[in-house]
Amino acid sequence: MFLSEKSISNILTSINNYLLEHQANIAPSIQNFHYPNRMMTSLLLLNLGDTSLIKYKNTNFSNSINIFSYGKAQENFVKTVDQISISSWGEITTIRFIGLEGIFDCLIARFNQQSQPVHMQFTCDSSVQHTGITPAVEQLDIKIDQLFGQLSNNISPRLIVAGENRFYLFQYKNSCLSYTRIDD
Repeated sequence: MFLSEKSISNILTSINNYLLEHQANIAPSIQNFHYPNRMMTSLLLLNLGDTSLIKYKNTNFSNSINIFSYGKAQENFVKTVDQISISSWGEITTIRFIGLEGIFDCLIARFNQQSQPVHMQFTCDSSVQHTGITPAVEQLDIKIDQLFGQLSNNISPRLIVAGENRFYLFQYKNSCLSYTRIDD
């Protein structure tokens, strides 16, 4: 893991701004403790300290590329996700997810744990940031919410995402959103 001074400064600024923006959640009222604890907001730091994408630094990407399965090598551009969350009880927690299935696990866990919408913010380590990484992860999160957020007994939506050299099928199983890896 390598973090340049610029990356460290940008990350600390992002975290500081995030915590200041959600300061009210950090110091909850006594009323919040009358209800179960739940995630209120999360900041996802994508590719923190990961330098494996530097080889693409000068590549211009359009919004139409698949950052989860790019090029002949079908490379995933989301290497790590560091999630910082603030709960309704004012708890600040962190968790790290690794790789393609890590980002899927992160988004699904957030979706399955929410009883109300969770505010999500995304940022990418600037030393390897590409214009397509953050918006693509945001779009996947939005797509999951739109497709699975308004379920009825008459429909059973499915979402297929190409990732690396396989596909992933997102669907409800046992009252929870989950995904299945499809190798061919």
